[in-house]
Amino acid sequence: MNHPAYQRPDDALFSALIQSAGDAIVSYSADGRVTSWNAAAERLWHRT
Repeated sequence: MNHPAYQRPDDALFSALIQSAGDAIVSYSADGRVTSWNAAAERLWHRT
């Protein structure tokens, strides 16, 4: 689809949105390993 609403966001913009979200966001690999998390997840689980 070529409609702007369906295009993938710019990586920098996407990263900024994830990092500034108030909710904890964690991504996992297909085998269940944590691959990334945002600042809210660090605060929630006291991890860096």
